[in-house]
Amino acid sequence: MGRNDQLAIELRNHPARAGLGAIALESLSRQAEGRVLFVGREYIRRQAKELGLEREAAHTSLCNALDLLERGPENPSERWLIVLLATLGLEDAMDKQPEQAQALMDRALRHAMWLEVATELPWLSAIVQQLKEEHFLTYFHRAALRFFEQLEQEKALRPQSSAHALALLTAWAQRKDYSAFSQALSPPHPLGIQLKQLYSLLELVPSSPTRATASVLEGELAPLPPPPWLQLLQWLSGWALLRAFWRFVLWLLGRKSKVRIEIIGPSLRITKTTNLLQRKLEEEVDWLSVPALLSIERKASVRGLILGIGVVSFSFGLLIGGWFGFEGIRTESMPMLHWGALWLMGGTLADFGANWLVSRVPFRSEIKLHVRGKSPLCLRADHHSICAFANALQTELLRVSPLQKGICLPLTNPPEEG
Repeated sequence: MGRNDQLAIELRNHPARAGLGAIALESLSRQAEGRVLFVGREYIRRQAKELGLEREAAHTSLCNALDLLERGPENPSERWLIVLLATLGLEDAMDKQPEQAQALMDRALRHAMWLEVATELPWLSAIVQQLKEEHFLTYFHRAALRFFEQLEQEKALRPQSSAHALALLTAWAQRKDYSAFSQALSPPHPLGIQLKQLYSLLELVPSSPTRATASVLEGELAPLPPPPWLQLLQWLSGWALLRAFWRFVLWLLGRKSKVRIEIIGPSLRITKTTNLLQRKLEEEVDWLSVPALLSIERKASVRGLILGIGVVSFSFGLLIGGWFGFEGIRTESMPMLHWGALWLMGGTLADFGANWLVSRVPFRSEIKLHVRGKSPLCLRADHHSICAFANALQTELLRVSPLQKGICLPLTNPPEEG
């Protein structure tokens, strides 16, 4: 028996299960409804006070559950504890309100799919693995069928819907009862054949869509260069100098714009994080379908400033050294000849030193993604990481392109806002 199973048994028999489960369920539901990363410490404290839950009663073998809900999870074990509590809270709510059980399950499934894909909280996996058998076979099956029937009505699926469908089928496969589900969706149901084909592709998808680590690119957001005529206008007007000064000020303040791009099935999850003074100011998550990419540009450049210094040094050494040499020969002055030789030698050594330094400095590489209906995204990262990510992206494009004729997924239209 694994650690997760032991924790599930402990929480099922915990004296404060009812209160902790209700708080965790409401917390994850509010988080999914508001599309936020946490709900706030004060909200958790207010809920615990209304339920009469004392902090001393919330201890578990892992940590204090109330403290965890207030500060948020920091590792996989703590995340699993929270989703287990939410699953138990869902069970209790369905048992207390049997007439509302299906509505509660529909709402929880919608929230769990979003949390599974957009965050690191595996609530969907917890529901599939830990929900009581009677609730799973009755209410979960109905909720899943309704979800796929809604997908059928969409003319063109959004990337979020694609990722949610993959997350649901992947989690369902962990329960080893897909045969019953496929029978429910067998022809003449219009989604039967399509979902069976999609399920057969799950071996090509990571075990959890949110844990895809092989095809991840992390780097800094790079500004898009303006057109050449606009660059000239900015330099003539002095705007380029003001912008460079402002960037220098932000650099002193520690402002960094990090970007993380993950290939998750037929979609890309792009997470943009802005930090200032080592504090997170903003985090934005966007979804794109892989086939929506119009083009990908890679650019690798050496340190042009270093090479420029080397060339200029060699030119000055040649020019000034030649002048000293000419004057030394004309006036028969040995010091002038010595100075000419020193200038020539210094310029040559500076040029060789610049070339040697450039060979030791890593490439400055950028990748630019052109997406249908959106502004290009430019990312600066390690050269080898960009090459590996571009190859993985090309492989994914080749993999998903033939599927567009036979099944609903992957997607072809850009994501919608919100």
